[in-house]
Amino acid sequence: MAVNGLRFFDLGTRQIRDKNIAVRVGLDGLTQVRLKTAVASAAHAAALGASKVCLLAHHKRPAERMRELAQQAGKGTDQAAIETQVRQELSLEAAVARLTALFRADGILESPQRVLFANDIVGEPVAEFVSAAPEGSIILMENTRFHPGELEGDMDLARGIVAATQAQLVVLDNFSSLHRAHHASVGGIAQVVNEQGGKTALGISSAEEIHQLVDTFVEGALHPYGAVFGGAKVSGPEGKIVILENLLPKLDRALLGGALVYPFVVARYGGEKAGEDPIAARRQSGELEADIAAANQIMEDNPGKIVLPTDYVVEDAAGSVRTASLGDGIPTGFAVRDLEHEALADILVQMDSVPFQTFVFNGEV
Repeated sequence: MAVNGLRFFDLGTRQIRDKNIAVRVGLDGLTQVRLKTAVASAAHAAALGASKVCLLAHHKRPAERMRELAQQAGKGTDQAAIETQVRQELSLEAAVARLTALFRADGILESPQRVLFANDIVGEPVAEFVSAAPEGSIILMENTRFHPGELEGDMDLARGIVAATQAQLVVLDNFSSLHRAHHASVGGIAQVVNEQGGKTALGISSAEEIHQLVDTFVEGALHPYGAVFGGAKVSGPEGKIVILENLLPKLDRALLGGALVYPFVVARYGGEKAGEDPIAARRQSGELEADIAAANQIMEDNPGKIVLPTDYVVEDAAGSVRTASLGDGIPTGFAVRDLEHEALADILVQMDSVPFQTFVFNGEV
């Protein structure tokens, strides 16, 4: 995913004025922090005379939510009704009023101006809506994940997004999902706009976060240096194992949680005590063997640095939840979901006795 070596903040009026700009932002969860972060690049574009600024973002996982509702409803499920419910629950329209308030606070919009909302990200009606919007409009596009092709990197979807937004410049300001270059609304639209002779630039908030990360957690980290790693994105070149592999040589101690622990538990204790892999798809893809080998190598290369608890919350395919210990082995059919709460509290107390000067959380906290 090329950004042409450009930082959006370095682009001036000549490169922005009268252009339609697609800004990929990170709104997942619709927290106030993420909403505020999403404003920076769009506000810069509007202030320098952009014709239209189209905000692109995803919100949670619609496909998983649909499967969850279908399971709850059982046989004879009205699929159309479930899809309608999910679209209502996860629509980005819920963010319009709060984004409007933030842009007004920055002086970019004046009452009664507001952030406009497009109810899709592709299609002729959306393109017509964008074309008809007043000059200087800020338009929030619908949840990109309502289209299955988003996660698959569907280039037809990417071309459709660029056509609908009429983007001549793509700004990637979605730091929390910037690593997902394979997604249609991230690397896909960047590739399309570059092929059409446009430009792609790194957004203001993302550039700041990358600078802070490198300065604080890589080059300038103070020791003792600790970390907690978790989350479900474990395998592959963008997974947590690669992040851990790269960062661990700089760390003094790292606590692992979530689905990340499974390959490390197998590497340390053996598969007979580890239960089921919490990431079912990994068993078919062949990634599990690679993850176990990587976990084993990481522990060999960094002796004493990995804190791997023995007590966990486990769950079976039917959703039954219980606690289990590696001492007795994870029961057959159960998979590790998270650290057992009391065990986690004990570990954190032990870690708190270390006078860490730098501490980082990677994953859901």
